[in-house]
Amino acid sequence: MEKKFNTLQRNWDILLAGLYALVILYTTLVPFRFAKDPAYISRKFHRIDWQLYLIYRGFYSGSDILINILLFIPLGIFLALLIRRRNSLQTIPGIVGRATLAGMCLSILVEFLQIFTYNRDPSISDVFNNTLGTFIGSAFALPIYTQYSHRFATWWRKIFQFPESFMVATTGALLLLFYLAPFDFTLNVKSVTRQWAFFLKNPLQLHWNGVAELLFLFAIYFVLDFYLLRISSRFPDIPHLWFLTVALTLPVFLEFIQFSVPHRRHSIVDVGMALLACGTAVIFRPGKMTKSENSNSIEDEKKFFTAAAIIFGIAAGFYFFVLPWLTSQKIHVLSNIGYYFHPYRWFMRRERLDSITFFLQTLAVFFPLGFFQQALFPEASFRKKLWTALALAAGWQIMLLFTHSHQAHLLQIPLVIAGTRTGMLWMNFYQELQKHLAYIVNLREPSRASSQ
Repeated sequence: MEKKFNTLQRNWDILLAGLYALVILYTTLVPFRFAKDPAYISRKFHRIDWQLYLIYRGFYSGSDILINILLFIPLGIFLALLIRRRNSLQTIPGIVGRATLAGMCLSILVEFLQIFTYNRDPSISDVFNNTLGTFIGSAFALPIYTQYSHRFATWWRKIFQFPESFMVATTGALLLLFYLAPFDFTLNVKSVTRQWAFFLKNPLQLHWNGVAELLFLFAIYFVLDFYLLRISSRFPDIPHLWFLTVALTLPVFLEFIQFSVPHRRHSIVDVGMALLACGTAVIFRPGKMTKSENSNSIEDEKKFFTAAAIIFGIAAGFYFFVLPWLTSQKIHVLSNIGYYFHPYRWFMRRERLDSITFFLQTLAVFFPLGFFQQALFPEASFRKKLWTALALAAGWQIMLLFTHSHQAHLLQIPLVIAGTRTGMLWMNFYQELQKHLAYIVNLREPSRASSQ
């Protein structure tokens, strides 16, 4: 585990740039409606817009320009940092030029792939705006990083020297997944306005699927707020007001961002559930800790892990076995079985975005299962934990085969394995960080005693 952690520390720049490039490919090709008709592809190739445009096509062109620029600014930042760390002798113009060229190549690849889609229109303006965004990101980030790299490294070490910081990052990623999947963002004013009007008409939107989401959100916010409190307890000089500010503003901010994702449920109830989770986390809050104190052992957190596992178990039980019956449909079992074993039929259906969301949520649901299994039953073998997850998934899929049309699929099984295994590995990683912190504390204690 220590070797993997050291590898991650050395290659964080490659990881950031690579992951964000995948994010760009996903967001620019979603909902993945690829054409197979050669005649249609040929017509679309000849309809490529080779003219640079600004605002002359109306407001929506202006928003499209802004989106294309903003989307590639983080890529420019990550590429500039990557090139700078791998070749420190290169000049700033050379680094910016290489980063801009790489961003332009990725943009050309995106526009080329969009030729084969039904719902995307490639144009030379998108390449120009993407390249401009990469240039802006690299040109502004590089001088700042060069001048303040030491301060940035010190700040980064202060934030992530404690294991709690990684738990906050993990739960934050799960929150984004539950709120924003399938990440089909749009800044179309009509779409956002329509969703806002529907929200004002019914601000307490809630249905059976929404109840399952609320239970999972409560569990995730409970874990997030608990570890925010642990971080806060290490810095007695910082008032707890910052924690309350984050706890109050984060759910409101995520609900606001959610308006850019079509067909998502917007409800004040989500904010209320987040605040309830915050109050529950306060009940389990830790005592004051010094910056060098290692009271983060798993044994000290047993009570919290047990409570979190119970909350998650209630949410998972409702999602797996109660929700399918409450929302059951008239289905054809043989058709469901055929769909279950078909390798790519889920990707070719019109509701492919629903399938992608379902797969992502499968991964997200089984990640905590592996995490809590490893936290509460560390003696149990990996095989037993994996079979427990597979048995739960099998029961869930059988329920779906008899209650819902075209939801259960064989591809969910490797996602169950991946989610469970990743959760177990993350728990091991968290324990290794605790041991590492304990080792550092033990080294510091003799030196303090001798100085006194």
